[in-house]
Amino acid sequence: MDRHYYLHRITNEWKFSYPLLLEEGLLSMGWSGLDGNGLMEACKSNDLTEFNKIMEQNEIVSKSRWGLWRFGQFSVGDYIVVPMFGSKFCVFEVTKTPISIGDLDGQSFRLDQGKTYVQIKENEMFDDTGRKIDIGFVVPVKRVTSEPKPRNYATARLVARMKIRNTNALIDDISSDVDASIISTGPIDMHEEIISAIQKPVMDVINHYITPENFEKIVKWYFEKQGADQVWIPAKNASNKDAGADADVIAVFSDLNITFYVQVKKHDNMTGEWAVTQISNYMASICDEKDAAFEDKDNLKTTNIAWVISKADDYDEKAKQSARKKNVRLINGEQFIKMIMNVGIDGIESITDSK
Repeated sequence: MDRHYYLHRITNEWKFSYPLLLEEGLLSMGWSGLDGNGLMEACKSNDLTEFNKIMEQNEIVSKSRWGLWRFGQFSVGDYIVVPMFGSKFCVFEVTKTPISIGDLDGQSFRLDQGKTYVQIKENEMFDDTGRKIDIGFVVPVKRVTSEPKPRNYATARLVARMKIRNTNALIDDISSDVDASIISTGPIDMHEEIISAIQKPVMDVINHYITPENFEKIVKWYFEKQGADQVWIPAKNASNKDAGADADVIAVFSDLNITFYVQVKKHDNMTGEWAVTQISNYMASICDEKDAAFEDKDNLKTTNIAWVISKADDYDEKAKQSARKKNVRLINGEQFIKMIMNVGIDGIESITDSK
């Protein structure tokens, strides 16, 4: 099924049209009095000649007739974005093809939680006072978004499109924006969007130019940017660590009484349990000594935190289980790029093979 995306603005009979949509699942259009003229059939079959013929017979030449033409082309499965009151919007899926209001002759509805009564007779809709309501066509729909959402849950492109003056429009060109709005659970965060957009290019640079040693230097630089007052890369052959114990970066925040011990891996796809074992063994073998070295004047014990930072996309299940058991935080490549961008990249050019 080829799904099309439309925007449809309710432009008349708001008192009846909105509850008819939200409570009865009928998206409406004006043009009462034109039903029974084969208009919907002409639209569904894409018969523009027949459509124009009917318009001419009814002496309708205004540009607004094209809104009716598009309405008649709504097909089962299409998504319709409907701007709502209160700067909100809702997305609906077409469940049946459009019909004239006359096709519902004999039916009645209690709308607005039972406060308003309408009935359909003689191919027209009437309220409980007998006033004719200008609703000539409806299309059965169901909600895709469970409730109307604030417009800041949508992308800028979709918000801009919701401001068009036309009754409706085909918006297939921003279908991805509509899809994103359907699953959004909060306002669009510009900061997060920018970070997401540049994560891959930044990782590509790291993959291409950064050696394993320089990746450790990036982690060291990150802690310096965060304000650590002591950061160093321990010697690989240090005599005071047990076999299988290793930390690549140590960062001390003296004022906070916190020391970070980090194992750094420049893996491509997956990082395993060994990285967790290395950093947890290091913590076990050396932290008592470091606690003594960094106790503050009030003799408060230093809080020691273990991290593994990997360029890999993810960690295997054994690594995750071990990390949970040993209280080690696992940071993948995507997460670390976000952390870098959050502190800013000023000064990162100082990281070279010669340093």
